[in-house]
This record gives sequence, C-alpha cells and structure tokens, in this order.
Amino acid sequence: MKEKRPAVADTGDLSEYERFLLHALSELAAEEAGKPLSAAERRALTLTFLEDIQQAKRERVNAKSRATRARKQRGAQVQEDASFQWRQHVTKRRAPR
Repeated sequence: MKEKRPAVADTGDLSEYERFLLHALSELAAEEAGKPLSAAERRALTLTFLEDIQQAKRERVNAKSRATRARKQRGAQVQEDASFQWRQHVTKRRAPR
C-alpha cells in the first residue's frame, strides 16, 4: 500500500491559519469540480497558494522599506527654491559695521 504524501513539502512551514485557508480552498475547488481533486490538481492548487503567500510577503516587506526610506531618497516632491542661500543663525552673524 502506498502512503499518502503531502502535495508539496513546504506546507509544513505554513501557519495554522494558512493551512486552514489551503484546506478551505481545496474543499471549495473539489466542491466546484463535483469530485475529489487529483494529486496533480491538489499540487497545482498548493503551488499557486504558496506563490500568492510569497508574493504578499514580498509586497509587505517592500511597502515597509519604501515607507521608512528617507524623504530625499524617495525623491521628495517638495524641491527647495533655487534662489535659497543658507545663512548663519542670527546670533552667529556679525553685526554690520
């Protein structure tokens, strides 16, 4: 007798919630098909689910890094006036003679 193997070995890395979602998706797909899913169909469903999770994680990381980037690095929309000249603070300037 053959043992049932998981569709993809990476499913052990999933959180309980992600496993619940995957199980619900597979049940929904089986219900829509009107028959139990084959191993190839389960594997394809699992792979697309894992790819979607990885994409969402990458998007969260990228959004966080973009949000924490310095304003000048992001290309701030506010540009300083070209005629601006830096002057020392009033207390540091010498009085004109």
